[in-house]
Amino acid sequence: MTADVHTLEIAGLGARGDGIADTPSGVRHVPFALPGERWRLDEGGATLLHAHPARATPPCRHFGDCGGCVAQHMPADTYAAWKRETVVQAFRHRGLDAPVAPLLGIPPASRRRVTLHATRQGGRLRLGFHRAATHAIVDLAECHVAVPAIAAALPGHMSSGLGIRVRPRAAAKATAQGAQPVTAIHNCYQLFMTTDSS
Repeated sequence: MTADVHTLEIAGLGARGDGIADTPSGVRHVPFALPGERWRLDEGGATLLHAHPARATPPCRHFGDCGGCVAQHMPADTYAAWKRETVVQAFRHRGLDAPVAPLLGIPPASRRRVTLHATRQGGRLRLGFHRAATHAIVDLAECHVAVPAIAAALPGHMSSGLGIRVRPRAAAKATAQGAQPVTAIHNCYQLFMTTDSS
């Protein structure tokens, strides 16, 4: 039996940042692909054949594994156009033809609020970001989105989970306030955990 192999030309970006290619069998989405790139898809996955000339090297070692970021490989102008077009399309979808200004960017490591997820592992509570397309928690050594105070509190962030039950798909927001970001993260625990009375 012959393997199903496709060579695709990426025509645009989807709402989630994936590359979009038109094929005879329909639209294909290729994660982390950029417009103008050529990719080979086979049973083993996707392989980049011809890169966008301005493709960026993601600064974070967890890019692609961590589900929090989808655009670190995008050149700044591609990212700005994609984000703006996402808003334009959202308005159009609702029948609105509203003017949309260019994107106002923010610097890296400046996000003061993040959504953290919880899971139990070996009798301990684990708090962090989801691995891409899963509910598993990623072991992060760095984060280029969150302010340094929150990012520094994430690696290996665990606590005793004895007597604590984690609700399904538990999540909470952590905010860096003043000089006590770790306290802010700890205080989130009460939002999504209950004491196990069994």
